[in-house]
Amino acid sequence: MFSQKLILLSLYVVIFLILLCSPGLIFAETYTGDIYINSTSGGNCILIGVWDDTTKTCTFTKDLLGPVTIGSAGITLDGAGHTISRDTQASFFQRNGMTVNVSNIIIENINVKDFTNCLVFSGGTKNNRVENSNISQCYSYGIYLFASSGEHVFLNNNFSQNYLGIYT
Repeated sequence: MFSQKLILLSLYVVIFLILLCSPGLIFAETYTGDIYINSTSGGNCILIGVWDDTTKTCTFTKDLLGPVTIGSAGITLDGAGHTISRDTQASFFQRNGMTVNVSNIIIENINVKDFTNCLVFSGGTKNNRVENSNISQCYSYGIYLFASSGEHVFLNNNFSQNYLGIYT
C-alpha cells in the first residue's frame, strides 16, 4: 500500500515537472510589457520574437499583453498568428494596441484586440500596409487614421466587434 502511494506521488511529481519545464507544449507563451520596434537592432523585438536585420522584420514567437510602437520606416511586423491584447493588470490604461509613427510599414498575420483603438497610424504616415490580420473588440476604432496620413493598403483583414472598423 505504501509503495503504491509512493509510486503515484512520484508520477504526479514527474508530470508536474514536465508541465513546469515545458510551458510551450501546453500553454501559449505570453510576454507582458510595452514593445518598441525600430531599425536599430529591432528595438526590443527580441522580447516577443525574432529580429531579422537584413529584412528589418520582427516575427512574433509569442503573444503580447501590452502595446506595440513602430518607430522606424521600412519595418515588417509578422505576427505569425499571435495576439496583441491589452494588459488588464497594467497600472495605467493602454489606449492603443499598435501605434505606427512612420511610413512604409508592413503589418501581417497578427491578431489585435481589446484596446480603445487597436491600430493607430499617426499623422504624416504614408504607404503602410496591413494584411491577413484580425482586428477585434476595439472599443472605439479598429484602425484609426489621422487626417494627414494616407495611401495605406488594407488587404484580407477581418474586423469584428469594434465600434467602427476604420476611422479617418
